[in-house]
Amino acid sequence: MKQRKRLLSFACFGSAAVLFTLLVAFVGKAPVGPAGTEVGFAGLNNAIAGVFPYNGFFYTVSKLVGFLAIAVAGLFSLLAVLEFVQRKSIRRIDAELLALVCTYALTVALYVLFEVVVVNYRPIIMPGEVMPEASFPSSHTLLAVTIFGSALFAMTRYLKDERVRRIVRVVFLVFIAVMTVGRLVSGVHWFTDILGGVLYSLALISFYRLMLEVFRKSAKHHAPRKTR
Repeated sequence: MKQRKRLLSFACFGSAAVLFTLLVAFVGKAPVGPAGTEVGFAGLNNAIAGVFPYNGFFYTVSKLVGFLAIAVAGLFSLLAVLEFVQRKSIRRIDAELLALVCTYALTVALYVLFEVVVVNYRPIIMPGEVMPEASFPSSHTLLAVTIFGSALFAMTRYLKDERVRRIVRVVFLVFIAVMTVGRLVSGVHWFTDILGGVLYSLALISFYRLMLEVFRKSAKHHAPRKTR
């Protein structure tokens, strides 16, 4: 029953993310971006972009949070590798770690996909560049919300002290807020880029929870039976 609920949640968030991508790609497009690049929901995006010009401070802060997210993903990935080396079997790796590794792999796949399939370009041309870069969905938002969001569920297995868990939970939530707000006010993304990143992140977190149930069920199925 729980696995079906997780599957339904993943299907709903995934469908919402894909539908929103199609809307951004085809609805309300106008050449309001730099170098005449077209942007979906142009009126809304252009109005919000006018409020938030480029801000180097928030851009740097959001990049630092992105590095922290990568560090967290690296830590969990390392734990998965160490467990594989010690236990000599993928099936014996903690379900939490296996689910995280699968989620990270899907996150990277989405990142590569949207580098090839360009939906929107940035509202500015970044320093040192001659043309605007792809910006939908916001990859930093996607990265931070997915990694910190999934870690909120995974850490309960590894942090036994409730006080420590609460502190880490607050820190991760702050990082998520700083990233989503920071990427918007830094002026390097359209509003729909941020929203798209959040929607895909929710789908990926739902995917993590689905995979967690799948791997837990598989572990119970393959667990050796006790003999009398």
